[in-house]
Amino acid sequence: QTYNGLFNWAVQNGHCPTNPFAGLSLNTKKANKQAPRLPFDIGQLDKIKLAALAKNDAKDEHHKWGTLIGVYTGARLNEIAQLHLDDIVEIEGTWCFDINAREGTRKKLKNAASQRKVPIHSKLLEAGLLQYVERMKGQKGNERLFPQFTYTQSDGYGRNLGRWFNESLLPTLGLKTDQLTFHSLRHTMINRLIAADVSQPHIMAIVGHEQGTTTLDTYNRKGFPPDQLLAALHKVA
Repeated sequence: QTYNGLFNWAVQNGHCPTNPFAGLSLNTKKANKQAPRLPFDIGQLDKIKLAALAKNDAKDEHHKWGTLIGVYTGARLNEIAQLHLDDIVEIEGTWCFDINAREGTRKKLKNAASQRKVPIHSKLLEAGLLQYVERMKGQKGNERLFPQFTYTQSDGYGRNLGRWFNESLLPTLGLKTDQLTFHSLRHTMINRLIAADVSQPHIMAIVGHEQGTTTLDTYNRKGFPPDQLLAALHKVA
């Protein structure tokens, strides 16, 4: 933390181009006892996508879309579960998820860099996401994309989706291990973007990591154009 703070100051004041300590932390004893999360391989990911797409009953659609959004964005569990209907926005002709912690809501984010707009992958649009959004808008008094997910102080809105994915879907597919969880979808997206030779700044913008450079943090505050990020996501169809 000390080095990170020092080099953040150095970057901001033009003494070095990047902060080599950005995003690093020491493992705690608790963390050392936990198995590290692993990404899904392509075969496992295909099984998850097919199983999610098969959930077409109204009682299962929130699990279907919550899972598919995780697959095609790499967003964190609670970022997905807490989405509001007005967080589905069209920007410069590209549909996006507006991931935010808007004042007056119970939404929360891990840090400032987590606030971002992530383009909606064409596979989600082809599967009928916007039609699902319209159905949810038709529910009187509802403002949330997944009104079925209840709020808890400790887990936000993510507990229901996480439990279903980790304790029901993965065991059913024969994929349950301590190292494969909903968060593995995030690892999978990041690894696939790296393998597809997507630039690090674009990857960080998609998954909500701090850029850590004066050039991007100061002069690119509005972020990258949605069509650039969508092109990156389409490299991992």
